[in-house]
Amino acid sequence: METPEAFKAHEASPEEGGRLCAICQTAIAPGELIGPCPSCASTFHEECWGENGGCAVYGCERMPQTVKAEGSSSAPATYWGREFKECPSCRRQIRVAAVRCRYCGTAFDTAAPMTRAEHKETVRRTTVQEKLKKTSITLFVCGLIPCLAPLTAILGGIWFLRNRGDIRKLPAMNRVYCYVGLIASVVCTALLILAMLVV
Repeated sequence: METPEAFKAHEASPEEGGRLCAICQTAIAPGELIGPCPSCASTFHEECWGENGGCAVYGCERMPQTVKAEGSSSAPATYWGREFKECPSCRRQIRVAAVRCRYCGTAFDTAAPMTRAEHKETVRRTTVQEKLKKTSITLFVCGLIPCLAPLTAILGGIWFLRNRGDIRKLPAMNRVYCYVGLIASVVCTALLILAMLVV
């Protein structure tokens, strides 16, 4: 079986400057590392190709399977007649269809333009979710350790009540960690108290 040809990057020549990268929708500057898709010959930034996991041209055999299954991007080429938008992180002008800033690397959940405040809120929510995920695992582990169970039941219960709204938005596995950890800590604490009373 023939081995597929690999993506080969090179520094963009002055003649290649000005072409649009099909992923970040930004003009290529001379000297940037770019390369052609081995299958369809479309030009991409090396970092864009790596982050996308392959070609971004619909129908190309080098297109990532997950992207191919979804079809071509539904992001509009313009938004209310605008072809460019401001990156809310570095404030550079990028294509309105881009979901990643090629200057600062910031990724967006949507191609629709967003304000700096909206972007900060999105980042804040993401940060909170990641912290809650880590705490849910800690709660699960500590809830199963008898000597830590009483403290886990108290502190974990307070934490759960304060963050129950955000906890509902966690992935199912993390929610299970929270519930099991709390229940286990309460049961262990009850058994410890019962053992102390019997003795």
